[in-house]
Amino acid sequence: TILNVLKAYIIFVSKRLKIQGFIVLDHFHLYPQFKDLVLGYIKEQKITYIEDIVEGLENAPAALVGLFKGKNVGKQ
Repeated sequence: TILNVLKAYIIFVSKRLKIQGFIVLDHFHLYPQFKDLVLGYIKEQKITYIEDIVEGLENAPAALVGLFKGKNVGKQ
């Protein structure tokens, strides 16, 4: 409600809170440096990845259930 918004605003102002968004494009100029650093880590195997692949449409329901049970790694 509008009353809750006003109460929150008063709290923010009285505590001098600052809200600031973060957009990755604000730091896009750092991408070449980031890329070089991460590629070096990948070559040195300091960064690795795990693939969790389920093949076959018939296995999709079990993969979906596993997704909600936390049995997968990453996205399905």
